Amino acid sequence: MTNEKTLQQLIADIKTEVMTEIIWDIRKSDMTTERAHDLAKDFLALFPITDFKDLFMKLQLLSKKYKELEVVFIKYSNEFAEGLKQTVLQEAHPFIQNGDIETAIKLIKGGMIYG
Repeated sequence: MTNEKTLQQLIADIKTEVMTEIIWDIRKSDMTTERAHDLAKDFLALFPITDFKDLFMKLQLLSKKYKELEVVFIKYSNEFAEGLKQTVLQEAHPFIQNGDIETAIKLIKGGMIYG
């Protein structure tokens, strides 16, 4: 990848962002320490992450349970989509090279979250 973040870079950024949200919300008294503990525990339970789609789906579900994470999910939504697009295109590339355009198209249509 060139300008796109790798999955591991994105995970590292999200971990930092989640911890920042937790600390910020505790300092503002918007979150109890018990809720912060539960959120951190549930966040760590998301791992391991297998790919961009897995990260997207798991963080989306967690952000529905913890509204405090919606801002993190929204902030990284475009990067999830870009990572998924790159993954699908890489998977389709061998089919295109072998002239199996129909399979490549099916893979691309089935693998995309957005359009």
